[in-house]
Amino acid sequence: MGFRISWLATQASEDEVIAALSASRTGATGEYHDFDLSIGRLANGWTIVWSNDEQFFDDPLSKRLSKTFPLLACWVNETIMHSRARWLDGGDEHWVVWHEGDENRDHIDSSGNPPEETARLITEARMCQMTDEEVDYLFEIPLQLALDVCGFKHDEFFDETILFAELKLHGNGVPAGENNKGWLARIFGKR
Repeated sequence: MGFRISWLATQASEDEVIAALSASRTGATGEYHDFDLSIGRLANGWTIVWSNDEQFFDDPLSKRLSKTFPLLACWVNETIMHSRARWLDGGDEHWVVWHEGDENRDHIDSSGNPPEETARLITEARMCQMTDEEVDYLFEIPLQLALDVCGFKHDEFFDETILFAELKLHGNGVPAGENNKGWLARIFGKR
């Protein structure tokens, strides 16, 4: 079956990320994948937020969060061999690299200004794929780029000294203050 998840990485503190998500810690800790939503700080200074929902960090959430702090967002679906890594800052997408291997194993695409090593990784993956048709090497490219940026990859992180905290979202995930408008004000854009 495989992973069907999303995660983000940022150099913002855990508390900044929790506030931006309108969430709180439940008190439970464990490995990153033990919870539907969890947060942890790597030794290299990157904060990782894990979600068992592969669409969790899709728009508009990732764009909204990136207005508060720059972030790397990743999506992984090992069932249909989709992967995507995306860098956002200031509410804008600066680059994205994605692979959709379910219908075309040779698919890889990008937009914006992805990291320099992207072209080299694509060339190497295509060469490997020509000699080994059993493995989808292009699937790994967005995930390798994410690993290069922040030091985290969903299936290669084995640091048992780092405990991730389970998170609970409050309300609809809208930051405090934005939820305080009445329903008419929200509809007509007034306070």
